[in-house]
Amino acid sequence: MKKKLIAKVIFPKKHYKRRLVMKKKLIAKVMACGIAVSMLWNPVAVCAEENNEGGEEAEYITEESYVEDFEDQEYVEVSDWEVIAEQDAEAFEESIGMTDEEVLELYNEYVENNSGSTSRFRKRSFMASEAADSERLLNGFVEDAAAKGIIKNNAVQKLALSKAVIRTQFKLVAKAAKGLGWETASAMLDHSLQNKPSNLAFSSDSKFAKQIAESDECAAIVEEFKEQVEGLDISEKSIKSSTTLNSTTDLHLSYNKVSYEVVGKKVDGKWNLKITFYDRYDFETQAWENSITLGSIVKILNNYAAYAQEVGAIVPYDIKVTVEKSF
Repeated sequence: MKKKLIAKVIFPKKHYKRRLVMKKKLIAKVMACGIAVSMLWNPVAVCAEENNEGGEEAEYITEESYVEDFEDQEYVEVSDWEVIAEQDAEAFEESIGMTDEEVLELYNEYVENNSGSTSRFRKRSFMASEAADSERLLNGFVEDAAAKGIIKNNAVQKLALSKAVIRTQFKLVAKAAKGLGWETASAMLDHSLQNKPSNLAFSSDSKFAKQIAESDECAAIVEEFKEQVEGLDISEKSIKSSTTLNSTTDLHLSYNKVSYEVVGKKVDGKWNLKITFYDRYDFETQAWENSITLGSIVKILNNYAAYAQEVGAIVPYDIKVTVEKSF
């Protein structure tokens, strides 16, 4: 998320070339210890000054080594949006014994009864006009549910209920995005609304890959490769760099800044390119607010986005998309 929400790290999102990080073994140690979700937004962006407990020497990460970090991850290969949706079926039934719909219904009733006499609050929704009101109502709802025995009165159950409420709200954001034609952005957001979203890999014949393959940015990458091999007597070449996928709203909300690797091989006078895009999905509220005009959805974004990261309702994950081109 953007700095507007919370300070996820002290560096800008995915600005690869000048980012101080810990050495790999220390990163693995920190991640294994379950560092707070707000520090997991970028797999390599950990502040060396604050976390270098073992006296490890800091180093600069290049785009090439950043791509390598992505390559080391485990991915689940998917081909369409339905597959992603099937993976996100928690609904917190095991932890709090309620479906998303039941959670939201209870919360709406609580808001109606506890938001005071101001008419703007007395709606069957979770949307107060200010973020502070929303957080206050959410905390009050959780405490009330514990007091009434709806959930167990312990920290684990309270956190689970908080996340359940926020996730049902952001699923409405995802639904709105799909209705506006942003199917990839909808699917990516929906996949993040679970405790342990899998890293996703999209092959060249997937809808996701085809969408990127048809983008202006992908065309520019191919043109750049052409320029670099023109006039050279070579049959293989690779390039590692980064770009911003924002030629369409759907791409902008889904990926934005990405790393990529081009591996080209020339066979019988024809260059065949395998372009692999790497990204860490993290929800950027500002981009969504600039794209969505629905007032109710904007209020969700304003009121809960930062809190969603804080309690782990939105969880980042890695994405790998493979595109094939030739010329």
